[in-house]
Amino acid sequence: PYIIDQVITVPTGKVFELTVDTHNTTSYMSPDVRENGYIITGDQNIALVGASVKYTITDPVAYALTTADVTATLHGIVSGALATGAVGMDIDDLLTTAKDAYGRSVLADAQAHAERLGLGVTISSLELKTVSAPMEVKSIFEAVNTAKIESETVINEARQYVELTIPAAEAEASARVAAAQAEYA
Repeated sequence: PYIIDQVITVPTGKVFELTVDTHNTTSYMSPDVRENGYIITGDQNIALVGASVKYTITDPVAYALTTADVTATLHGIVSGALATGAVGMDIDDLLTTAKDAYGRSVLADAQAHAERLGLGVTISSLELKTVSAPMEVKSIFEAVNTAKIESETVINEARQYVELTIPAAEAEASARVAAAQAEYA
């Protein structure tokens, strides 16, 4: 009968690497959206995301018997986690400050889904290879980020000026008041 009549070897102890580029278009986007790989963020912007996943087989029996193609199943799980994780984020956060948190969230979500399915694998790491805006708008995003950085720089310079000028003005005012009181006396 099936399973008993064949020997299934499972390469335990080996670290496997899987590239997930479902949501990543390397060239300009096609007008036909079905040909493009991208995700939509919580603020309804488009982002391109690609990841590399490393995993090990932790349960050989589940790995061999749960599904015919664990790699394809795991690819789908990670692809779905990439899309789901981006839904709750703004594009600016995804491209800048929250990239690491996004990666950790995707890893946790993918691992939880793999455990629910009983695939017999443990995802050891997830590295975001690509997190960017599409080529058509990349220069605009870079200009906006540059403007934000410049505005923060100007604001910081203004705060430093205030921190230096106000105490100096207060000291000068106190000195003038003291001199006026001394002259009056």
